[in-house]
Amino acid sequence: MIAYIQTLDLRKIKLAGALLVFVITVLMIVFLVLPEVRLYQSQDNKRTILERAVKNSSHIFTQVETEKNLVAKLKEKLHGDMANLPDKQIESYIVSRLQTISWDNNVELSGIKPYKGGAIHNFNELLFDVDAHGSYESIYLWLRSLSKELGFVVVRKFKISPKGGAASGGLLHVQITMASYRNA
Repeated sequence: MIAYIQTLDLRKIKLAGALLVFVITVLMIVFLVLPEVRLYQSQDNKRTILERAVKNSSHIFTQVETEKNLVAKLKEKLHGDMANLPDKQIESYIVSRLQTISWDNNVELSGIKPYKGGAIHNFNELLFDVDAHGSYESIYLWLRSLSKELGFVVVRKFKISPKGGAASGGLLHVQITMASYRNA
């Protein structure tokens, strides 16, 4: 082999060397670079698919959040602020809310009597006998505020009458029986 290489002229040796460099370069490209390029393309395709999935599913996340907010609003409407209160604190919560609403509307509470009612289907009933007095306008605003702020409470009985005689200054006396319901 050495004798054959010695018989070759310089031009053929250069051509053989260039061919050898070319073959090594092609082999390096085929075995080193192309697998990395294929891996990159594969990863890029996966990324593109994931980006499309995220874009297409973004409305699902929005819908889920909307439904969660709707459930929270319904829970608030059904139970009000007392949704997460233990049973023993419901009475004091409602009494304090009644007092606050009364102060805000210039109505004087003369009595609140909470007591247990019966069981209705899957709910336990908590009743409140409320006595209050005030002017016609203040009683009207008070009843609207009760409905707005204690929407989860049902008025079962309602009685309104003038308080005292002419000396009372047109004050009205209101007797209400309200019911609050909790899961049994």
